[in-house]
Amino acid sequence: MDLLREQVKMLAGEVALCTSSLKRLSEQAASNPEDSQLQEQKKKLKDEIKEKKLQIRVLEQRMVVSVEMTRRTSNSIEMSQVRVHSRI
Repeated sequence: MDLLREQVKMLAGEVALCTSSLKRLSEQAASNPEDSQLQEQKKKLKDEIKEKKLQIRVLEQRMVVSVEMTRRTSNSIEMSQVRVHSRI
């Protein structure tokens, strides 16, 4: 769980960095709209941001599943202990 949380933090930091770069590129592209290289860099950054946000969502879903499985396992163990104690 901690590993998933750290991965989300790292990706969030990368998204913030890419977003900052995209803002800078957008400002440059606004003053030079004919520069196809800038436009391509913007597209790549947007795609990278999109991919990283998707990865974050997948990791967050894994965390939810992990918490749910832990809760179920814990409940199952508790129920087993209750059955054992009630038989004694």
